Order: sequence, then C-alpha cells, then structure tokens
Amino acid sequence: MRVRATILLALVFLFSGCEAGQMTAREVHYFTAVQPRPSRESALVQGPSAKIYFSSSGATGYADVFLRTFVREGPDLHQLYVAFRDQNWVFFNQAYDKNGNELEFTEIDRKEVTAGITEHFAAKLTDEYLESASNTGLQVKFLGKQGERTVRLRSRYVRGYLQKYKELTTSQ
Repeated sequence: MRVRATILLALVFLFSGCEAGQMTAREVHYFTAVQPRPSRESALVQGPSAKIYFSSSGATGYADVFLRTFVREGPDLHQLYVAFRDQNWVFFNQAYDKNGNELEFTEIDRKEVTAGITEHFAAKLTDEYLESASNTGLQVKFLGKQGERTVRLRSRYVRGYLQKYKELTTSQ
C-alpha cells in the first residue's frame, strides 16, 4: 500500500509541471548555482532550466530556457538563454522585449541532431529589465527568417534568480 502511494505521489509530482517555469521563487533560488570559469577572472551564475512548448501558440517546437549571468570585471552580463528544438530551422536573429524594444541578440550554436534541429541563442538583459521582470514576469519575442517564438518566464522565477544572484555576487 505504501509503495503504491509513493508511486502515485511521484507521478503526480512529475506530471504537475515540476519544471523551472512552474517552480516557486524559493525553488529557483535553491537551484540557481555559480560555476567558476577557467580564467578565474569571472564566474557564471545560472538558473534552473524551464521547458517551454510553443504548440499552444500555434507554432511548433520547444525550448529549454534559463537566466544566466557572467560575473566579470566591469558590469555583469545578464542573458536569457534559449535552447530551441524543432523539425525545421527558424534561423533566429533578433530579440524584442514586450514593449517592442530591441534587445542585443547573440547566436550561440545551430546544428542538426537526430530528431531535428537545435538553435542556441541568448538575449542580453539589463539590471533594470530584470528588476522590473521580477514583478511583472519576463517576455521576449525572438524573430528569425522562418518565424518567431515568444519566451515567457514567470515573475517568481526571475525573483528567485535575482535573489540568489545578488547573494552570490555581494560576497565577491
């Protein structure tokens, strides 16, 4: 009886959306980590990955997204990182915030894989943008030659990430 109850609870937890987009701010805070860089002059703070399915918006594909910050000399570099997967290329090359302001776009990698394609890219975010998104949520539209996708992260994800980022960087 206990085994069945344990399995049932595990299945409920699994299928109830235990991805980062569904996490509480406390959980995002807990799973955000710092990785020292080989140069020892910088570090990478990275939040947990959130899976986003685009089928609800009439598009195809899905993406693993997370916030990351390169902690370095001078101002830190905040990015929304996207690992997009689909059957067809989109050739992403632009990013815009929810107000239509263009964000700095960085192409990281494009390749064919067994089940289709992957496109890895990021949008640069300012301190002010992240602070605002901790209250309103984050919404970035990525455009490419073959379409567009909008990435949303809930305010609680951004809030948990920022809290951990600040804790990790104030001690340096």
